[in-house]
Amino acid sequence: MPTLIFGMMSTGFIPESGFPEFVRPFVRNQPVSLFTEALRALADGTTSIQVMVPALIWGFVILVLFGALAIWASARRR
Repeated sequence: MPTLIFGMMSTGFIPESGFPEFVRPFVRNQPVSLFTEALRALADGTTSIQVMVPALIWGFVILVLFGALAIWASARRR
């Protein structure tokens, strides 16, 4: 369910201007929107540091978070 909510509240389907004003900061700065913008920049050939760094940071944070969770779950089973 959270994946569906984050996917629908991202700039992947609707531009940021299509969302109400109060939710735009969340939509603009969530991981799905940042990954979408980075992939669009890579596809267009307009890649820049300002676009790629936030997506890479989110990717690293998610990797560390779920890696730690996997290690914890594996240790708990033993």
